[in-house]
Amino acid sequence: SLVYAMEIGLKKKRHAFLGGERLNNSEDQAVLHTLLRDADNQGPELKNGSSLELALQPKNDFYKHCRALADSMESRDVPVNEILLVSIVGSTRGTQLLFEALSGNQPNQKIHFVANIDAHQLANVLSQCSVDSTLVIGVSKTFTTAETLQNLNTIEQWFIESGVESPKDVFIGVTAAPEKAQQYGIPESNVVGFPTWVGGRYSVWSSVSLSAALVLGKDKFDEFL
Repeated sequence: SLVYAMEIGLKKKRHAFLGGERLNNSEDQAVLHTLLRDADNQGPELKNGSSLELALQPKNDFYKHCRALADSMESRDVPVNEILLVSIVGSTRGTQLLFEALSGNQPNQKIHFVANIDAHQLANVLSQCSVDSTLVIGVSKTFTTAETLQNLNTIEQWFIESGVESPKDVFIGVTAAPEKAQQYGIPESNVVGFPTWVGGRYSVWSSVSLSAALVLGKDKFDEFL
């Protein structure tokens, strides 16, 4: 109710949130994920200086990677039909919602969501794929998530057993710690970043949704934002 909102100081908290104050106490940083949406449709509090700049740069980089990946997917000898999104649940649900809600009945590519350590699930997914037509996207904020790395290792072995010598050269890493993805073996050109202030449950507007953006296309993803 309005009375309760006044009692807890909702208006003041809203201004603190939209003004970029450090409301994430556990990480001592601002909560700026709304900036990743349509910047021209934000309130005036979010249109000042460094906060907006922080958000626009990764978004611009994200679209550069989208364009490059879309071109490479089309230029491959065998077009990409399957995308493996390897992550944990918090960073997959939003992308899965986008894909299922907006991609239509017959999308150009199918996204498989590998979000747990269940070997049976991964084996079932891989049985539906071919290395020639599969794109692998690993998503981890720190790129140290044990479950995600183990699944990526299993997929890498699947590629190797299918005759691909250096699978990590064609893996895509989406992370807020690009140096960790490179240490894992993913080339710098295949690493897509996002800001550290993007949390898993609020990541749907960021490059975490790269796989859905590739399937939907820039125009539809822009409309979503």
